[in-house]
Amino acid sequence: MDRLFRKLKIVTWLLLPALVCAQAVYADGEAVARWGNAEYVDLAVGESFVFQDRKVKLVSTQANYCKIAVDDVVKELIVARRSLPKVINGVRIFVALNRAVAELTPNNTGHEHGLMRKDALLCLSDSALPLLDPGQYTFPVSRQDGYRWSMEEGSHMFAYLGWAAHKKGYRSHEGIDLNMHEARGKRIHPLVAVEDGEIVMAVGPEITGDENEGCIIIRSKSQPKIYYVYKHMHDRSMMVKHGQSVEAGEVLGYIWGDWKWGHLHFAVVCQEKSAEYGQRYHNLLNCFGQLFELWHGDLQPHRARRTKGEFRFDQRYWIDGYSSAAYTYDELVGYGWRMGRWCAAGRIEGNNEPNGRLRKVLHQGTPAEAINPNDYSDFEVDVELGRYSVSLKLGDEEYDTWQRIEIEGVNIGSYPVAVNKLRWTQHKEVFVKDGQLTIRFYVKGDNSRYATVKRIKFAIVRD
Repeated sequence: MDRLFRKLKIVTWLLLPALVCAQAVYADGEAVARWGNAEYVDLAVGESFVFQDRKVKLVSTQANYCKIAVDDVVKELIVARRSLPKVINGVRIFVALNRAVAELTPNNTGHEHGLMRKDALLCLSDSALPLLDPGQYTFPVSRQDGYRWSMEEGSHMFAYLGWAAHKKGYRSHEGIDLNMHEARGKRIHPLVAVEDGEIVMAVGPEITGDENEGCIIIRSKSQPKIYYVYKHMHDRSMMVKHGQSVEAGEVLGYIWGDWKWGHLHFAVVCQEKSAEYGQRYHNLLNCFGQLFELWHGDLQPHRARRTKGEFRFDQRYWIDGYSSAAYTYDELVGYGWRMGRWCAAGRIEGNNEPNGRLRKVLHQGTPAEAINPNDYSDFEVDVELGRYSVSLKLGDEEYDTWQRIEIEGVNIGSYPVAVNKLRWTQHKEVFVKDGQLTIRFYVKGDNSRYATVKRIKFAIVRD
């Protein structure tokens, strides 16, 4: 009897790894990374993955949207470039990446987007737990001297940046830029370790190739395949060296930025071993939700409603901290273009040029080419209820333009503007009843002309 028991025990131990693997693979999907309390899962359309005893299925994708079913509940989520997770039938989910967004930058698909080999990368987590334990992790910039993160930077997670000469191809942003221009070259707003780990890279201009610029990479102590990249540090202020252990919140140094703008380029990657400097962004993890939660302490939108403002499309990004209004509307920053599912790039034209350009066909002749099913585009701003005065600066230094404009459904006229003949519209007063100021730009349906906006200026009218 003892002999039989020993044989059964041996067979059980031999089968256990197979049983564990069977539980870990879960149907068709593949878990490719884990960070904190979240699991990143690679799925093809039609495939599923069992998480918390619920079947999570990728139903379909369209542009930068994914339709996801959790058992019998179906919802559509946008790729979380700057969007928060949603809870679907008890499972917290955000779309970390999908094929359409990756293919905007075909030269990078096998590197920055290397964790996704199918149609979409979903991040799944238990809604009862934080994405990252706040007792173990901290935001990468200290707030001890008043740092503020606006989240308005145009270089957010996977933001489509268009043609990049230095990459000899099209570029989506490889992480998140945090505007710190006021700290450029100064010892304010120290950069700190996100969690306990080991410094596996601490290099200066001899490696980065840019004067004053350093880069630090930290290997996570708790999850050794996770690495944190701190790019654009001030090399002479770096306080750590290769091989050094650091604790969460420990000061690493201060910011420099690139040759134009003071900012931290922060990224999280999942790699088998420590990467070389040139591979620092390979296998990117979408980390926007995690940073948002570390900053706010929760995953609620914290929407702000404005009573006045000016959105400028005629200013170089390094002047205004890259607070770009060219991107699709999201509730976190409270303004942007309502673009729907037809534009995977999620932005209008005119990135580094001081213009906001609209046509029937956007990004023509590029991997991001998209046809607007309408002859108009809406720009929306979250505002308090009330009466507003609105004016617009129109025109383009390179093209003749044509645009017909409605503000809150009121037609304020058509504006053909000759090349390099910029003009302001008259101030128009409108009443906002739904909390969103909507400005509609009609364009030529034949794609013959741009509609170009330079500035949008608005303010509530006090009686």
